[in-house]
Amino acid sequence: MVFVKIPLQMRNVDARLKAVPAWDIASEDKKAIPLFLRDLAIGKVNLGRKISDARQLKYLDSLKVSLTFFRKPASKLTAKDIEDLDMGLTTN
Repeated sequence: MVFVKIPLQMRNVDARLKAVPAWDIASEDKKAIPLFLRDLAIGKVNLGRKISDARQLKYLDSLKVSLTFFRKPASKLTAKDIEDLDMGLTTN
């Protein structure tokens, strides 16, 4: 008997990327996210390790939460901002 894996969720990175312009984040980050995901998919970010669609979607979810929390472009973030995010995630 042959077993076939049935996916529980549809993992479509392109469809999720279309939602990025509606996010409440800096416009420069909205432009950078598709470029980051492309680099992530081809292995430029993780030392030659290509990242699956499912993992890319997890990155998108994390980016949305953190960039919405910061309310400023990623290029302007400081170590203090990252500490504040960490405190916010661990205490709330």
